[in-house]
Amino acid sequence: MLACFKGARTVLPRHLRLAALAPVRHVATKATTSKAIESESTESETTEPKTTKPRTNNKKPPAYYSKLVHKATNDVSERLLNIGLWPPRRGSARKGVPRGDRHRLNIVSEDLCDDIVKYLGDSLKRHEGCDLIDINPGVGVWSRSLHEAVKPRKHILMEPDEEVYAPFLGDLLAKDGVELVPKHGIIWRDLNETLNDKLPHQHIPDKKETPKRNDTLLVSLNLAYWPNKSYQGFSCVSQMVLYQVLSSIRTSTLFQKYGRVRMLVWIRDESARKVIPRTITRRKRGAFEAHLSLEYAHKVAGPDTPELRTELRDWAINTESARNVIQTMQKLGLTPPPGRETLMYKNLMSDPELLNSREALAGTTRPRLEKPYREQLEEAEAEYLANPGEKPSDHLKYLRLRERTDQRDNEKYLELLQMRDTMMRIGRSDPEFAKLEAAYNDKALSFKKNQYNMWMTISDNYHIFRQEEPGLLWDQRPYEPLVVNSREFFPNVPCTLLDLQPKAVHPLVRGVESEHSADISDLLLKYWYAHTHQPAYKAMDSIWPGFGELYDEIPSLTDPALGGSLITGEGVLRTRAINTNQFEDILQAFMGWVFRPSYATLLARLTDDESDEAKEEARTTALGSGI
Repeated sequence: MLACFKGARTVLPRHLRLAALAPVRHVATKATTSKAIESESTESETTEPKTTKPRTNNKKPPAYYSKLVHKATNDVSERLLNIGLWPPRRGSARKGVPRGDRHRLNIVSEDLCDDIVKYLGDSLKRHEGCDLIDINPGVGVWSRSLHEAVKPRKHILMEPDEEVYAPFLGDLLAKDGVELVPKHGIIWRDLNETLNDKLPHQHIPDKKETPKRNDTLLVSLNLAYWPNKSYQGFSCVSQMVLYQVLSSIRTSTLFQKYGRVRMLVWIRDESARKVIPRTITRRKRGAFEAHLSLEYAHKVAGPDTPELRTELRDWAINTESARNVIQTMQKLGLTPPPGRETLMYKNLMSDPELLNSREALAGTTRPRLEKPYREQLEEAEAEYLANPGEKPSDHLKYLRLRERTDQRDNEKYLELLQMRDTMMRIGRSDPEFAKLEAAYNDKALSFKKNQYNMWMTISDNYHIFRQEEPGLLWDQRPYEPLVVNSREFFPNVPCTLLDLQPKAVHPLVRGVESEHSADISDLLLKYWYAHTHQPAYKAMDSIWPGFGELYDEIPSLTDPALGGSLITGEGVLRTRAINTNQFEDILQAFMGWVFRPSYATLLARLTDDESDEAKEEARTTALGSGI
């Protein structure tokens, strides 16, 4: 996009060049959010941008861009805008303006909150009469809806910006059992003090016992900020806090010390996708750790953003996954309110034949990734048809060639997927297995580098999806998320609501009565996610020489019914494609291995081999381990 402005430098005035380039510099890495903002603001925003040079720091957007997301859309946002905190201004605070966090996003739509409460339905009824910890309630629109739904015996509002938000919370504070605590709920010292002082009905079980689900306590957190708040080298404090909260499940700290406590978390969508990735390539260590600790993680509501280039997955898997979800919704009688349907939901509902089909899509049709060039191809074809008599442009010829090449490659990928399924079905005892395996490996090795990398992505995504229980939390969702609108938030940036229910974490991952098992689990995951393309047996052997020999002794790694692979060579299970049960089996095998090294020795070995990516991931989750 920047390239199209290079030739304009000597033609356009300076202020127009800056206006054109600023959004690209500023918002390019936030594509999903910028599209949502742009769609809501193009019709009403006609003022020409200021001619002053915009800042390029993501933490401080240029003034004209800030105006696009600081618009009053209802009475609540009008009151917020009149406070004087928004939009942010340079210099010292003005007189009469209360001090407060200008980065915090507020939910300002009662309709959205009512739709969410109705959508969650019976799942909230199990919390009626509970204690409700409400962190960063802000204007309290979401807090009121949640209060009416669960009717808590105690509702603690932890709001550090009391001066800003107290006028909005008057009617809620007038209710019985509601109390405002002017402390930071994401500063753990303040949170622990509040938990100890304000929850007389809660009791802390013995840490050696397996934690039980505690429906008498419910937590709501607002971790949504715009722009993202950085903290001590972390680009986004909300992501760091979320990882810490998830780590508290394993360590039974914070509110998880009272049992397995459900959490409803508002956060920006790009942060939510790091916890609930939609493709194997985006499942990093933090997402895998979350899966180890959570019974479920649902995206209840959020923007319906298109796939990112780094999150592309076969359209057949996406469609089959959504079809399974909608069929489940129909059995439950669950329907999203009008206007809150995702595009995938609309498309499937408009095609009853596809929706009601029981036949598999993935593995029976050519894989297809919605790559960005296809939009260019459609536009170029439309332009060519609109000008009869003209020859196809070189660009159109190139795009057509690329499409034909992709189709040929996709045919090969489909053939390999079908060979894989046949081998998984017949088993190694069948005489045909060896022939199929040899042909499979020959075809996979014949690919060029880019083809091979694409094949690995398609294969691993297919493998993790085609299991009795899909290996990604996203594919386990029971419903399609509700679509939110940027006008329902202030500033006008859409957010996502996550519904997180902890599970009983494996004893070795928790580290209960075992020698450094929790620490060893962390070390293995660090190494594991620094070598995601390695075969699992090689990764095991790299952890400690000889450990890879136990690969065949762990049934879940080679049993297709448990997510394993019978195929050797190019069809062997790769590290990024293992599921949580398989990792727990590997950890258990390592802890019981007679040649297991001491923790100190293992730490020295794996730390030396740690990659830069793994170190960055470790920084993001480190504080959570020490809560």
